[in-house]
Amino acid sequence: MKYITGFSLLLLILTGCDNNFPLKEDISRENFTLTSQDNGTVKFPSDFEGKVKLVGFIFTACPDICPMTVLNLQRIREAAKEKGIKNIEYLAISFDPERDTPQVLKKYAEIRDIKTTDYTFLTGEKPVVEKLLKKMNIVAVAADSSYNKKGELNYMFIHTDRITLVDKDNRIRKEYKGSEINLEEIVNDLEKLGD
Repeated sequence: MKYITGFSLLLLILTGCDNNFPLKEDISRENFTLTSQDNGTVKFPSDFEGKVKLVGFIFTACPDICPMTVLNLQRIREAAKEKGIKNIEYLAISFDPERDTPQVLKKYAEIRDIKTTDYTFLTGEKPVVEKLLKKMNIVAVAADSSYNKKGELNYMFIHTDRITLVDKDNRIRKEYKGSEINLEEIVNDLEKLGD
């Protein structure tokens, strides 16, 4: 009886160690072929294995949530660097591949003075992006559309407001609201999962 109690206590302690980061989804066996802002081919998530990843989902024509998400990823990046946290990759994945070409994503980063050494903007073919969104539990639905004066189709998205924390082994561990963050919480989470 005393061995069972001791074993149960040990099991409880060991399983409680990682309560802050319950496994939400293992995406390590997935590979989504995407294109970076520099027009390079990227396999997500395998090309970033061994790094902790913060992933935001955006479209560049977004007037509100997406710019805040991109800015918040920047704020997290700067705060993590100040604390000496390394081996983190910041990703902004577009769910509007028809308009968000690599060139558009590159310009979007340049306008915001984002250095793309460890901050990557990604797009891809629509079926691939849709499959990725589903796997990451992100909803993005094109809303009412119209045409602008140039005759170009104009539309917005109703979408999930999220930044997703993915560990070094490509497992989804935590989700945060993208437009309103608790900077200290996220940086502490990066510190725990990082090197």
